Amino acid sequence: MWMNTVVASGTVIGLAIYTGADTRSVMNTSQPQTKVGLLDQELNKLSKVLFGLLVVLAFLLVALNKFHGAWFIIFFRFVLLFSSIIPIRYVGIHSRVSIITRL
Repeated sequence: MWMNTVVASGTVIGLAIYTGADTRSVMNTSQPQTKVGLLDQELNKLSKVLFGLLVVLAFLLVALNKFHGAWFIIFFRFVLLFSSIIPIRYVGIHSRVSIITRL
């Protein structure tokens, strides 16, 4: 009997000896592959590098200020100031792709 065929008349007797990993039900249980273009991957890498640059630059400027006062507030001010380094378009693409790949 092939696939999900129905016998119109008569009876069929069958025996499944080994079903293993090549059966349709086992092959359909794996997670589907996500398709991400090369441009999206390149933009994701670039946005990660730019974010790292942003954090290092903000930390460097706080260190040059010698961590006076509430240095963590000054750090976040510098992060906010330099946030224009990462264009919004890159962040939008990166976040959509990250959410999709984690599902």
